[in-house]
Amino acid sequence: LEMPFFIAWAYENLGILYRLQGKTKEAVEYFQAAKLIYEESGDLFDLAYIYQYMGKSYMNLADYEEGANYYLKSLNTLQLTTDTIAITDAHTNYGFALINLKNWSDATYHLQQAEKLTNAIGSRTMLPFIYTGLGKIYEQERKIALAESYFKQAVEIAMEFKDYANAVVYLIDLSRFYLRKGLLNDANQYAVQALSYQNFTSIYQQER
Repeated sequence: LEMPFFIAWAYENLGILYRLQGKTKEAVEYFQAAKLIYEESGDLFDLAYIYQYMGKSYMNLADYEEGANYYLKSLNTLQLTTDTIAITDAHTNYGFALINLKNWSDATYHLQQAEKLTNAIGSRTMLPFIYTGLGKIYEQERKIALAESYFKQAVEIAMEFKDYANAVVYLIDLSRFYLRKGLLNDANQYAVQALSYQNFTSIYQQER
């Protein structure tokens, strides 16, 4: 491997470290430096993932336009490969970025593409996050029954795979959905369930 690759790798890892420390602006500077080298090298995966890191960073900075822009670059780059899982993730990331921009129709398209790819490769563990996104979109479009269905499916699939840590998040999303609809009994039911799994997850992690 040539020296520029190691320099880019160092910049990328420094960016990751700064981002984990909450120093997102500094992280972007290192990601930008790595990006310039990866664009020269032409390695599609390195380039796609640095675009993804930059997308996440700009989303953290609430610069949703720029975040979505980099997520789209990541998607376009990965579509030149045959890595279906990576492409699925890229569709999902871009779909959620578009939710932040309130571009409901395009967000729906990309999350539905992610759903199709996920089903095609038989990896149902990826579906709950996708379904949560679709639930949020349909709620905004006032398709309430459809939104409720997707929020519930997210919980059910996470529970099916005993993914209790994420199930807590999806239960809270479902509880908040009912709260926004004024359905307090349903909201309370799922909030209590989320709390019980949160406690279970904490105990499980301590015992490990």
